[in-house]
Amino acid sequence: MSDSSSDVHVAIERAINHAGNRNTSSISGWIISQQDYVYQTSRTELPVQLFSVTKSLLSLVIGIFAHDRPVTSLNILENYNLYQFLTMTSGFQTKSSAFNAGDCGNTSRSAKTRYRPYDPIGKHVGEERRAFEYSDKAADALACFMTDKFDEDISVVFRKHIARPLDLSTTWRWKSTMCEKNNGEIFTFTPERSCGTLLNKQKIKSVVSGSIGMEMSSRDLLKIGQLLLHRGFWGGRSIISYHYLQNATTTQVNVDYGGTDIGYGFLLWINHEKKLWPSLPERSYAMLGYCDNICLVVEEWDLVLVHTSRPEKCIFDPFLPHLQVLFDLLAKTWMNNTL
Repeated sequence: MSDSSSDVHVAIERAINHAGNRNTSSISGWIISQQDYVYQTSRTELPVQLFSVTKSLLSLVIGIFAHDRPVTSLNILENYNLYQFLTMTSGFQTKSSAFNAGDCGNTSRSAKTRYRPYDPIGKHVGEERRAFEYSDKAADALACFMTDKFDEDISVVFRKHIARPLDLSTTWRWKSTMCEKNNGEIFTFTPERSCGTLLNKQKIKSVVSGSIGMEMSSRDLLKIGQLLLHRGFWGGRSIISYHYLQNATTTQVNVDYGGTDIGYGFLLWINHEKKLWPSLPERSYAMLGYCDNICLVVEEWDLVLVHTSRPEKCIFDPFLPHLQVLFDLLAKTWMNNTL
């Protein structure tokens, strides 16, 4: 498609302005990439905290570990497998409410979601385990468990296997959840092994936040979206298993949100039956984070949309209904073949 239509460019700009007016942001970067067409605002090179987009990035790192193996067969604790954690159906919870990224030891923040008591021997099995519960703490625990599996910092694994092949900038940073080593005792694998013992290993410097710890620029996040668009291939090389990503970007769990069933894959939100964003194709999925941080992939349109924001204040809606104007415009331009 041609990128010569200034009308489309202006229309996208208006739609983005409409979407962005509700938040006061000190940094806000937009990029829309579709084949050889690119729309971008200024400040796309500045890193910001991506909040829950981090969960999806953790899923990509887990794809390195899982490769083509079924995640249901990969146990990370007794009676807990990777599939349960990737789909937020583990029912796992920690001993303490103090485990919040960036708030090491601060118990003032309370979770909005109901959590079951931490159960180190996995007694909660069967039907109870299958309920979807969105949990920052379970994602943080998963990052800790995967640090144990890799026997290496998750940030180091990300750098080796994803950041370097994609030639990401050096500005991204995956923050640690733990300010003090003794905070690692919150997560216990066995009586002898915990996140605290991981931090005692000379090789492991930190255990990153699997829930909200990544800081990254729009430009770098765009490359991550393009890696997903290309099903894990970059420069003719397989970076992440095609099989893993096919499952990760397909609905695994139906989530009841306000009476509407929406799709959840492996720590990714799916436009299942077009119920999440009606004007987008069903084969659309997104990494979503607090304060309108998003990386949206629309395979049918060969399109990636990225927005990163560092807010001074934030009106939060998890599924960004205010972006529907922009999505409607993209759908219209696609059908008219004008983008």
